[in-house]
Amino acid sequence: MTAPKTDRRILRTRALLRQGLAELMQEKNAGDITVKELVTHANVNRSTFYLHYTDIDQMLASVEAELLERIEASVQAHPIDPHQAQIFPLVGDLFALMAENREICAALLGPHGDMAFLLQIEAILSRYSLQVLADAYPDRRADLDSGYSFCLSGCVGLIKNWLQAEEPAPPEVMAQRTYRLIHNAMRGLCPGVEA
Repeated sequence: MTAPKTDRRILRTRALLRQGLAELMQEKNAGDITVKELVTHANVNRSTFYLHYTDIDQMLASVEAELLERIEASVQAHPIDPHQAQIFPLVGDLFALMAENREICAALLGPHGDMAFLLQIEAILSRYSLQVLADAYPDRRADLDSGYSFCLSGCVGLIKNWLQAEEPAPPEVMAQRTYRLIHNAMRGLCPGVEA
């Protein structure tokens, strides 16, 4: 027995609301956006909004939860081998996910975004990468912590810049660039640990 498919109208309405939220978050924090403002911007009836969400906070939490679930699935699909941590497939998956959700990711990671969302992403990545490496190389924990922080901050900046670009490079190109930067940084900071 197959799972019931979501009605196309529901998917379209959610996509319109999500796009509207992303566009409004380019100008202001989500907490300052009203339902009336969102539905007017998205050209959706107010009653239709309430069929899907209780308020803007619940909508934002739902959108973030969906993205975090997909990020976690990608990370789990590409487990880190601490002795030969080939992370390119994971980096490629993450850039593809962000390209597919460019507008909302740009809003969430932009100046009016949600810092808690970014911290949740960092926690997922830490749990599946830094912790695995730290367990395998306990005597190099300080180097790993430094290298990981350096790489993570650099990647976040790179991603924000890419998401805001008027003519962004394809996700495959960004994945290649990011992988090379992470690989070189980790090898330089922790000789013997392959990134």
